[in-house]
Amino acid sequence: MIDIDGLIALQAASYRRASGALSEAWPESSAMDAAELGAFLDAKRYCVFATTRADGHAEARPVAFVVLGTSLWFATVAGGRLTNLRRTPWASVVIEDGEGDNHRAVVVDGPIAIVASPPPEA
Repeated sequence: MIDIDGLIALQAASYRRASGALSEAWPESSAMDAAELGAFLDAKRYCVFATTRADGHAEARPVAFVVLGTSLWFATVAGGRLTNLRRTPWASVVIEDGEGDNHRAVVVDGPIAIVASPPPEA
């Protein structure tokens, strides 16, 4: 279950930390409200998930996700992505839709935790 109030609070905190250039490119006035964000995340099943390879280069791939509370959860297999995350536990995620004036996106950058399975309440 999505904690939309928690996600909206995270969004507001992100805007407070954003640089001037980012705030100009993605003004807070264009941010999705709670209803829009909830509907957007409910409708999306895939994102672009980026990790860092051993050589320091980015590796971005489409991957399925679900939102539980205020966390994004991803399934993966024992391969390159998991190896990258064990070495550098940081990821960038982009969930996007549309083109031009109809473009919407959720962008998340941050630390990750590797867990074997979601919490029982999921």
